Amino acid sequence: MQLAWLYLVVARVLNTGRMDVWFGPYLINDIKESRLTLTKAQELVDNLWKIMYEEGHNFNTRVILGGKDREDPEV
Repeated sequence: MQLAWLYLVVARVLNTGRMDVWFGPYLINDIKESRLTLTKAQELVDNLWKIMYEEGHNFNTRVILGGKDREDPEV
C-alpha cells in the first residue's frame, strides 16, 4: 500500500481505479499465511484513505470495489 501511494503521488494519478484488484490477491495471501488479520487490513485501508483525504485528493480518491468486471472475483 505504501508503494501504491508513492506511485499515485509521483505519477500524479487522479483516479485510483480498482484498488480491490490491486490489493485483493495480497490480502488473501497475507491472511492465509497469518501475516495479516482483517482488522489490521481495515486499519491499513482506513489509514490510506486518511492520507488521501489529508493530501486534498478527497474528490479524486473514489475507488471501485466489487462488481461483475473484476479480473479475479474470488479474491
